Amino acid sequence: MSAVTKTLAFFFPEQGRQGFIPHATSGRMWLLRLGYYKLNASLEPANDWAFLADHAIEIGKHRFLGIIGIRLSNLPPPGKCLQLSDMTPIALLPVESSTQEIVHQQLEALVVETGVLPRAILSDEGSDLSGGIDRFCKAHPETTRYRDLPHLAARLLKKRLEKNARWQAFIQAATQTKFATAQTELAILIPPRLRSKARYMNLAGMLSWAEKVLTVLDDPSLVAPELASAERLNEKFGWMRDYRADVQQWSGWLAIIDATLDIVRRDGYCASTSGKVTQVLDALPKTAESELLKQELIAIVDTESSKAKPGERLPSSTEILESSFGKLKEIEGNQTHSGFTSLILIWAALFGVTTPPLIRDAMTHVSVKHVKEWIQTNLGPTVQSKRAKLAHALRKKATENPEEP
Repeated sequence: MSAVTKTLAFFFPEQGRQGFIPHATSGRMWLLRLGYYKLNASLEPANDWAFLADHAIEIGKHRFLGIIGIRLSNLPPPGKCLQLSDMTPIALLPVESSTQEIVHQQLEALVVETGVLPRAILSDEGSDLSGGIDRFCKAHPETTRYRDLPHLAARLLKKRLEKNARWQAFIQAATQTKFATAQTELAILIPPRLRSKARYMNLAGMLSWAEKVLTVLDDPSLVAPELASAERLNEKFGWMRDYRADVQQWSGWLAIIDATLDIVRRDGYCASTSGKVTQVLDALPKTAESELLKQELIAIVDTESSKAKPGERLPSSTEILESSFGKLKEIEGNQTHSGFTSLILIWAALFGVTTPPLIRDAMTHVSVKHVKEWIQTNLGPTVQSKRAKLAHALRKKATENPEEP
């Protein structure tokens, strides 16, 4: 918000001098009030709500359970992915630890609070979350639990790569190459960082880099001589020639998964999804390993699609929820390194269509007091607030005892 304030002051200096441009803290509070309003809005009574649930970890044991929802009758048409504007924030539940029983209790309380029993709940395979949802569904047979396809697909890749000696050697060599080239003229070809968390969901960047380097090795003229000589390219990256066939195989696996995800992201789980996936995968290159992967993916799509009722489509991915977590982290910036902040409430403001009438209603019905009470109840004293109190105490002591060193 400080950037907005500075931008307004730059373009409207006279209003800035007259004090008409709001302070950054005012803009932040407006967003918090909007988030509070959206989070506490009544849900439309219906029996076709689908909930998407996932945990966002902030620091250490601190996390929050984020649940968003959409009525199945309001899903985008087949061929279109979910967007933040399609979704409704259902719950924002900060906790220091989570178990299956805690998740179950949270869901039960949510039904009482909202008056809505979801038709289906989508999540990944986290043991506490999936176990808690399973308990809830046993207590409420009307609700179906089903699984997030991107995470399931990542598990298939993990099964193939985690103990693959060639893959492990490739990653080790890429890491060594990164250190060896980072501060040299060859930094233009530096390998990307393969994130340790969910690494099997983020292979595209690494394999794209490998294919790019192999292309350069085949035709060094693609790199201007003044940038890097062919000899230096071979010295630092020549080892990759030994992995050409491996990279081709791994990229083929990724292409199979991407093709499957593209269909299921856009169509969801429904009666026709498996047939579409089968048709598309059948057109891709065939090897013994690739055919096995195709069969495993089709089996997963079959199983999860069977949980949809006739004529029904179910969302297939929690990626829209993970995207919201990423946007929240961008807003929080470095503050998140100290744990939860009051900005967490802005998460709920990211969803739905924000219109001028809705903003007016939020500013009319939600006061600063409402926000502060929510923060106190759900977060308690944050690290930032404790630091502020300590800083105030130190300033007060310095004022009272100016002679002390």
